Amino acid sequence: MALFRAHHYWVAETIVLPFEWIVEVGKMISDVIIVPEVILFYCMARVFPVVECFVSLERLPAFVHDIPEWSKYVPQTF
Repeated sequence: MALFRAHHYWVAETIVLPFEWIVEVGKMISDVIIVPEVILFYCMARVFPVVECFVSLERLPAFVHDIPEWSKYVPQTF
């Protein structure tokens, strides 16, 4: 890597690699394949718990929906 002076700063001259296209293909693959998968996984991770909460409501036992008799639990004050 060669260095040259430009405007009081040392700047590294870029060296063209013979296989630079492999790096570019890797960047395109990461943009096309990995990023959408991460976005899809994130959305599924946010939606699944909400859906699961509502689906589990139908599997509750019947006594959950009974109206409690609060007079057993709260003392009489008058």
